[in-house]
Amino acid sequence: MLNKLKTILIIFFITRLFGAENIVHISDPIYPFLNRLEILNVISGFNSGALPIKRSEIAKFLQQAEVNQHELSNNDKIFLLEFMADYRLETTETRHNSLGNRHLFLPILDKDAFVGTCRNIVSRENQQEETHLFCYENENIFAWGDAAYTAYFQWKDGAYRRIISDLYQFRCQLGNNLSTTVRFSRFEKQYNPDYPDPIKEEYGNFNFFHESQNNYSFDNVHSSLVYHADYFDLGLYHQPILWGRSKKNNLIFSDNAQAFPYIGFTSGFKNVKLSFIHGSLINDSTAYANTADNIRNTSKYIAAHRIDISLFKNKLKFGFTDMSVYGNRNMELAYLMPVNFYWSTEHTLMDRDNSLISMDFEYIFNHGVSLYGALFLDELKFGEIGKKWWANKHAIQAGVKWATSAGPFPMDLLIEYSAVRPWTYTHDYFYSNFTHGGICLGFPGGPNSQLLFLGNNTRFSSRLHLDLNYSFMQHGLDDEDNIWGGDPLTMYSYRNRDYDQKTEWLMGNILKITSIQAQINYEFLNNSMIFAGLEYRKTDSLTENLFIQSGIRINI
Repeated sequence: MLNKLKTILIIFFITRLFGAENIVHISDPIYPFLNRLEILNVISGFNSGALPIKRSEIAKFLQQAEVNQHELSNNDKIFLLEFMADYRLETTETRHNSLGNRHLFLPILDKDAFVGTCRNIVSRENQQEETHLFCYENENIFAWGDAAYTAYFQWKDGAYRRIISDLYQFRCQLGNNLSTTVRFSRFEKQYNPDYPDPIKEEYGNFNFFHESQNNYSFDNVHSSLVYHADYFDLGLYHQPILWGRSKKNNLIFSDNAQAFPYIGFTSGFKNVKLSFIHGSLINDSTAYANTADNIRNTSKYIAAHRIDISLFKNKLKFGFTDMSVYGNRNMELAYLMPVNFYWSTEHTLMDRDNSLISMDFEYIFNHGVSLYGALFLDELKFGEIGKKWWANKHAIQAGVKWATSAGPFPMDLLIEYSAVRPWTYTHDYFYSNFTHGGICLGFPGGPNSQLLFLGNNTRFSSRLHLDLNYSFMQHGLDDEDNIWGGDPLTMYSYRNRDYDQKTEWLMGNILKITSIQAQINYEFLNNSMIFAGLEYRKTDSLTENLFIQSGIRINI
């Protein structure tokens, strides 16, 4: 009873402080940490099924964890304090330690501030808030600017390449109602014909080849401009999203493709949350060279909304997603309604679009274990359920997460299985497949695939983390005689109709890929990392590759 009272007081108190509403990027390590705390029953109400979320929401969960920190191991308490330091703005009435008595910290105009910035860059103190290139805080207004520089060194079977990148980020909030973020990054990759594999940030992007320098360059930008009211948020976004329970293999939105711009609306009441997006996508024709402009510029949109409900004291979390992909015409007003039912709406619009629905859940047991699953439906005909009809285009996923420890070291274990039937995500037009710029928005393996994934994340200290992953992928390939529905860009009208009632879960020549990965990160300075990775990949017992990566990232 006393702990419940403390929690209520903490939540009441935090609402009296300045709540920064900026969206936190999906790559931030705070999300897996909150998911761990939820599975350990230290916090309640965190929903990993619809990310990203706001700083103010994250701060409330950290405050919950602070109240219940007696239930944490010593190392988990240390990690909690590290994260709380970065959310000082929302949880205390103090200002950033670089400000002193000033409102503006801008090292380039202040000799003392410049010296202090250099000192912060080369220091490493426990529970130290992230540093900023510049910082402004005054009552309920703040603005932060950051920069980071990264050098990657990669080898594949002896072939070498170098990648240099820089990142600039600006976060600002004006009062309690308006916030904006901009995250811009550039990359330059050394060209090596023996090592053509794209990195994750490059996948699906537009590359510039500099023949004189023998390098590729590309860039990414993520941004948001949001109005925050008491019961809803409404904004313009251009940033990646994750919808689903998986760590990296979501069936709905998986961060497989590049981010796309969208109008976003979120609203919540008690244990119910509504998330809505209406976005602009790039049609599939851009995946092919020399496409005519009138085809290349054909419009393509996605409308999607998701309801998340928590039941049984937040032990059971259920999500329902309803989507429609359409194009080759102006934006549909019917799809701009956040509370509409798009599956039915698509029918009233004469069945011209690609309608998709999905259901997922997660149930948290005691002793740090959770079970989750998902069902994705791209086509539904009740009379054909369980049969081999080609248009049984659906996917299933099931997994178990275990938040445990290896001695004193916190460890998160994961086992997950995913299966996606042939032709899932495809449609009969190049502007209505479930893709963006030729890349599947959902499961990274695409249709006609099955994946067994095992993950292990171990934190040896607040500075040293180790990730171990194992995956076994099976993917059906086309051959000279048949197209088997393994490419989301291929329109399903190209199928062999002799197999319309004979479609299995896997079709065609089955490519089997086994991958074992290890990645270690060490924070040697404040917010700055050195990292190293190793991957062994075996394909159909014919090809074996060894990938090695090392690098350094400096944040300012």
